[in-house]
Amino acid sequence: MPEKFDRKRVELSFRRFSDFADDVLSSEYSTFDAYLNIFVNHCENDEIMSIICNQLKHDSTILDDWESRNNLAGIIHRVSGIKLTLPTDEKQRDILLYQICLKVNKGETDIFSVYFDFNSCSPDEAVHNFNTDFVKPMVRSIGYKLEEIEYDIETDLKDERYIPITVFYVYQDYSTNITGDVNTKGDAAIGEGANIEKKSII
Repeated sequence: MPEKFDRKRVELSFRRFSDFADDVLSSEYSTFDAYLNIFVNHCENDEIMSIICNQLKHDSTILDDWESRNNLAGIIHRVSGIKLTLPTDEKQRDILLYQICLKVNKGETDIFSVYFDFNSCSPDEAVHNFNTDFVKPMVRSIGYKLEEIEYDIETDLKDERYIPITVFYVYQDYSTNITGDVNTKGDAAIGEGANIEKKSII
């Protein structure tokens, strides 16, 4: 994978993300699968967007926990009166929504059948509800991250043509492990066998 990306390629990648997302959000039942597949393919395989979206795939416990607690109840609230529940933490919410979209695109979760169980919901309405409940907030939140990246590029790298890959790690957290018989002072580890290991947790 390249360590730097041409600024114009970054702009085009972000624009495609927005345009493909718009196609999904404006789709009907007959076109939803096709447009969702195009959108997910861009997120998964575009050399720039994949760096960002891969950060939303490594923690499956958030989706597993949500599914076990909701038992699909969270996605039938429009027709059953049960309220949708989502994490308040931005990163956890983006992870959950993105992984739900991946499962739907792969056919691993037939979310629409839950909506279809009720006579009051047509196939087109099910698509609209799913887009409103899951796709739209996910796209909006990731869009905020893209705006943050664009701002950082304009303020810190405004004269640079090539953008370093580190700019795109917007969901990445860091932790530090210190081993050995040591004392710490600030960022320093003092003592025999002292070792500082910085790890990234995506």
